[in-house]
Amino acid sequence: MSEISHVMEPVIPGRYAVVTVGGATDGTRIHAARFADGPTRWPGDGEVATVGNVEAWSVAQRKGDCLTVDVPGGDHAVMALATDPGAPLDGAFTANRPRIDWAYPSPAQPGAPLRLIGRGFVQVDHYPTTDPTSPVSYGGMVEGVTRIVARRVGQSAFIELTVRESSAYDAHLTLPADFAEGSYELFAHNGRGGAAGWSEPLPLTVEARAPWPTKSYDADAYIREAGGVDDGLAAALAAIESAGGGVLQLSARGYTIHRTIVMPPRTVLRGVGRDRTLIHLLARNGPRPPYVAITGDRDLAADDLRIEATHAPVLICAPRFEPTTFDEALHVEDHVKARASYVAVRRCRLQQFILGGAMRRRDREQLDRLYALLRHGPQHIEGYQGIVIRGDHIEVEDNIVYGGGSCVALNRATQARVAGNVLKAGASGQAMQCYSHLDWPDNPTPGNTGAKIEGSYTRDIIVEHNDCSANCTTTRNLVNFMRGGENIHLAGNHIHDIPTTTDGEAMLTHLWFARWAEPTAARTRWPSMSWAW
Repeated sequence: MSEISHVMEPVIPGRYAVVTVGGATDGTRIHAARFADGPTRWPGDGEVATVGNVEAWSVAQRKGDCLTVDVPGGDHAVMALATDPGAPLDGAFTANRPRIDWAYPSPAQPGAPLRLIGRGFVQVDHYPTTDPTSPVSYGGMVEGVTRIVARRVGQSAFIELTVRESSAYDAHLTLPADFAEGSYELFAHNGRGGAAGWSEPLPLTVEARAPWPTKSYDADAYIREAGGVDDGLAAALAAIESAGGGVLQLSARGYTIHRTIVMPPRTVLRGVGRDRTLIHLLARNGPRPPYVAITGDRDLAADDLRIEATHAPVLICAPRFEPTTFDEALHVEDHVKARASYVAVRRCRLQQFILGGAMRRRDREQLDRLYALLRHGPQHIEGYQGIVIRGDHIEVEDNIVYGGGSCVALNRATQARVAGNVLKAGASGQAMQCYSHLDWPDNPTPGNTGAKIEGSYTRDIIVEHNDCSANCTTTRNLVNFMRGGENIHLAGNHIHDIPTTTDGEAMLTHLWFARWAEPTAARTRWPSMSWAW
């Protein structure tokens, strides 16, 4: 028996649609009925969803289980699709209703912004295209179109949530400050399809996080008392750690450090602006420590400052990484095995001068090595990297990064947002890269040579409104997702000026050598919903 397992949405009247049918044959046909619009109260409350006449859609092309069908004209609608016109609609695939794939952040917090990401939050007829050669994006924000409701697990009552704005792909809202903690299900409706237009539920945990302490500590006062920058910063951070967190406030000056700044939990390192506060790592003949500027394990942030270095392959790293040699720092992937959490880098300027002072330096052996790195160094997951984070709940926002190699590297990260940055990729590096870990089979057999993705991979990543370009003629790529990923949202980025001197890509996803450990497919629907002809 053939059954529809996937539909490429939105399905637009007067256009072609792509439908995946398990067990399709040359005789397989697609039949559709359009649900009537109308007001609806809550998901699954017994309301009847009515549909119109069944339409037979012509199959324009079949490639295996993939059918391209010609959708008749008419109004945009939520549709029931089936291969058998006589089969009950309970077995149909419902297209064009919203689908909530994931939430950011998750867990959500009372009184804080929440973003739902998926598709169909706004029907495509809200984005009319008048010139077919210049189609309108479905990503524009509109107001008053999308409904989001929540139901606490184990309860029957629904809570209407206020949606500030939404597009076809995401909905922005703020949970009320008094929203109770617990486990919920969220549902979306785009105004079409009546009772049949509700999305499947998305599980969401709401959990209040204790605010970080906001007491400010004057870095300069500690430096004066200690008699030096390194000892003063260390003393200030020790005081902050004893107090359970706080803000280490730097002033409008330069700070030359000889040791890595190790951040305790719930601490913010804050300058007074990326053009006024400078953390400088010595650029004399090298390599010489520190090889990482700022590091820490969890609950840390670096705001409003500038970091410049020559011999530090990594400027900001989480979790904690304090390499003792240049080579160790150059291969951060081999040494950082733990996971960080709740790390933020905001409004900073980071610059790695990979050949800083080369005309006066005497360390010719190191310079020759760096020249080789400039030409063809393998810096996709090693080498010079401005920001390297392995962990969960990450924010990299409104920064300017001139990477000696790569600018931002997320290693097996989840729940991360990289937004509003200017990323200038350096030698053999990349502006933005996310990479996962795959386990290869011990004894591969014919037809089983791919790697398994078993959870150690990138997921729930937002990359938006960044300006990504090359700052070197040997820059490798610009935006790159390596070794698999899930729930990736890229929108509004300006990705440009990739050099022609390398075999590089402006944007790529290298998933070709990955396979799921146990591929499965399932479709669910509301058992309490009734449909009527």
